Amino acid sequence: MFHLMPCAALNMKERDRHPSARVTLPNSLYEPKVGHEVYNRYLDELELAAEMGLDGVAVNEHHQNAYGLMPSPVVVASSLARRTEHCKLAILGNAYALHEYPLTR
Repeated sequence: MFHLMPCAALNMKERDRHPSARVTLPNSLYEPKVGHEVYNRYLDELELAAEMGLDGVAVNEHHQNAYGLMPSPVVVASSLARRTEHCKLAILGNAYALHEYPLTR
């Protein structure tokens, strides 16, 4: 299973006011309370995929845009590793160049 974790609560009228929902969407549109609920729902969905016996779960890196709320796939995969047993986890697109400390590479 692969999940983009889209911003499900985004008002489409707000999205249309910006040139690109992938690049120029302002962080001010993010609602923390809704984000909390959405993150929990998406993690539950990924855990359910593992429980149902899917061979693997893939997470990827997207920085707070309309199509992906996963700025650190390592954090999401770490959370899943704690809650799944027999599922392979794939981390796609972990952009090391964006990390502050090069020694963590």
